[in-house]
Amino acid sequence: MIIFMAVVILALILLISVRLADDPYSRLWKESLVFDKAVKSELATAYADRKKSLHILNLVGAALIATGFLLCSIIVPAEIYALDSFMLALGMVLAGAGAFLCVYISGVVRAYRLLIMNEKYHVKRR
Repeated sequence: MIIFMAVVILALILLISVRLADDPYSRLWKESLVFDKAVKSELATAYADRKKSLHILNLVGAALIATGFLLCSIIVPAEIYALDSFMLALGMVLAGAGAFLCVYISGVVRAYRLLIMNEKYHVKRR
C-alpha cells in the first residue's frame, strides 16, 4: 500500500510539474507553418492512408476501456475471491491499454491535423 501511495504522489507531482512548465509546442499552433508542396502532399497522402486505421485503433482503445471497466468486473461472482481479483486486475490492465491507445492515437491524429491543416486554421482564426 505504501508503494502504491508513493506512485500516486509521484504521478501527481509529475502532472503538476508538466502543467507548470512552459508549453514548447504552443508556438506551432500560433504561427503558420510553411511547407514545400511535395512535402505537404506527402503528408496529406500519409494521413489519408493511415486515417482509417487510426480511427479503428481509437475505437479499439475505447472498447478496451469499456471492456476493462464494465465487463471484466461483472463476469465472475464475488464469492470466488481469487478469480474475481484476477478478473479485476485483468480489467484494469485492459482499461490501461485502452487509455494508452486512445491518448497515443489522438496525439498522432492531432499532429497530422496540425501539420496538414495549419494554414486553414490560421485563416479561420483571423
